[in-house]
Parts: sequence; C-alpha cells; structure tokens
Amino acid sequence: MKTKFFICAVAAFVATAISTEVSAFQMHELQEEVFNIIFVEEKPNIVIDGKTLDLNDYVMWIQEKAKTPEGGTAGRVICSLTITSTGKVTDVKIIRGTDEVTNAAAVALIESSPEWNPGKNNGKNVAVKATIPINFM
Repeated sequence: MKTKFFICAVAAFVATAISTEVSAFQMHELQEEVFNIIFVEEKPNIVIDGKTLDLNDYVMWIQEKAKTPEGGTAGRVICSLTITSTGKVTDVKIIRGTDEVTNAAAVALIESSPEWNPGKNNGKNVAVKATIPINFM
C-alpha cells in the first residue's frame, strides 16, 4: 500500500515538474528578456526637441513638466517602467506615490513620452527596465 502511494506521488511530482518546465519555456518564448538599466551595454535614449537625452536627462526634462494636479498632493512619485526592444514605454507602475490623482498624473506623464531608441546588448535591441522619480510641487 505504501509503495503504490509513493509511486503515485512521484508520478504526480514528475508530471507537475514537466508541466511547469514546459509552461516556463512557453512563457519565455512569448516575453522578451528585460534587462535592468544598469546591466545594459548601451542605455536607451530619447530625442526631444532635437536633443538626445539619456535617462538622467529625461528625468530632468520630465521634472519640468510635473505640476501637482488639481486635487492631488505635492510630493515624490517613484515609477518603474519598461522600454521595449522596439522603443515603446510599457508596464508603468507606481513604486511609491502620494495619492491616486498625483500617481495617475505621473503614469500619464511617462506614458506620453515619445518612442525611445532602445537599449542594446551585443548590438541587438533589448528591453530595459528603469525607475524614475518625479517630484510634484
């Protein structure tokens, strides 16, 4: 009786492990690999008003646009975002915010950016994850 239970448990474990491995492989095929901004060989940049800006310059540029929205709270909002291998800004999330109105303004501000020149590793375009602080006054 114990032997049958043991064999069934092992079979169930192996079936689950194989299923999980296939699912993970399939998900990798659907999603592009995302690099952290500090681990990419060539960092993404953006051209605004004829000037090429790196991420630090972009933070300063976006800071000039950040006005506390009506009904919002002044303060710092920290957002994460992904710049895809095609240069689109996606997956904008609030890491730390102030209130719903100001947080929504931060997300809208970042999502309204023009397309980026994507980051590169080994000469190939790659997706890059970055974090941006925005101070609303």
